[in-house]
Amino acid sequence: MERLLKRAHSHRNDPNLFAGLVHACRYCGLLEASAAAHEIARRLDPHVRTSVPFTYRILEEHQKTLDACGPTDMWARPEALDALGRTEEALEQLRELGNANPWIVFWRILLEGDRQKSLGALQRAQAIFPVHTSDPEARFFQGCLLARLSDAERALEFLSLALDEGYHCHYALLHERNLEPLRSDHRFSVLVDRAAALDRRARTVFFDNGGDVILGLHLDAHACRPLRTHRPVAAKG
Repeated sequence: MERLLKRAHSHRNDPNLFAGLVHACRYCGLLEASAAAHEIARRLDPHVRTSVPFTYRILEEHQKTLDACGPTDMWARPEALDALGRTEEALEQLRELGNANPWIVFWRILLEGDRQKSLGALQRAQAIFPVHTSDPEARFFQGCLLARLSDAERALEFLSLALDEGYHCHYALLHERNLEPLRSDHRFSVLVDRAAALDRRARTVFFDNGGDVILGLHLDAHACRPLRTHRPVAAKG
């Protein structure tokens, strides 16, 4: 994030740079900055692809998540449809995609409501396509799924590893609805405190490198709060 912000001061018309900031800011827990970087990237190039669906997913902006998803994005799309009360539509799309991908099979079984089969399908998907071993964000989201399926031990393990590996998810730990079953566990409180410290450090780096000016944000230096935006310097001619 720091390197991208420094480069943005002299490369304000590079949509790929801002697409990179969507990803980097989210991993640092700066969700408002991530969403703002997406808006700038799209103004510079309406066709540029970014990872913003996952930013909106954490903010529980479900319609925005859905609108930003590609037609075959089967990680964020089914959950967004489900959250919008369109579970049958999600299931229909998943059934049309067949059984070739174990993650598609998992989402279908999960949305059909069979907890025990869902756990088995999740384990099979993790074994065949272990995306969580190379991506701390994937590990975080799978921790959320494990919490949703009442596997608290593995959920806490995945969430802890996500923090260790660089996914600073303080806001998500505070607000993610799938994590409700863990909130009374003292080990979860420890994770929240760890994430809060990482969040503070990331915000210091963000402000020290002029991130608020580059992205046009009135951002709280100490905590995630609703934002007002002004015209970003980065979007100027």
